[in-house]
Amino acid sequence: MEIQNENLGMSVERENKTQPVWCVVANIAEDIPFGEEHQIKKGTKHFSPGTKVYCYPPLWGDGYENIKVVARHRGSKQFVTMVVRDKWLLDCRAKLAYNPHIVHKLRDDWDGSEKSKQLAEELAHILNERNSEKGKQ
Repeated sequence: MEIQNENLGMSVERENKTQPVWCVVANIAEDIPFGEEHQIKKGTKHFSPGTKVYCYPPLWGDGYENIKVVARHRGSKQFVTMVVRDKWLLDCRAKLAYNPHIVHKLRDDWDGSEKSKQLAEELAHILNERNSEKGKQ
C-alpha cells in the first residue's frame, strides 16, 4: 500500500501487517523425568517450566510424539526452534499467533484458515488426551 507523505513530498511504502496463523500452543511441564534414573528436572535444558511454545504441525511419521516448536530460550530469552517430546507439553490449545517472529517461522506450515484452526484443535485435543492417559499410569 502506498501512501503520500505530505511533509516530505514523497511516497512511502507502508509495510503490510503480518497476518496471524493458527497453531497449537502449549506450556512446558514443571517436572520432567530425565535420564535412565528418571531424575526430575524443572522444565527442559532449553525451556523453563511454563514456557509458552508454538508447535508446528506433524512433520514426521512418529505419531506427533516429537514436536518441532518455537519458543523463548530459558537462557537467552531469544526465540529458538527445537524438537520436544509430546509428554513435556501441558495445556495444549489452538490459538492464533500474532507475534511477527512466530508467524514468520510457522507461516509455511500454518495459516489463518478455518482448516488450520480445525487441525490445531484436533492436535491439541489428541495431545491433551494422550498426556492425561500417561498421567494416570
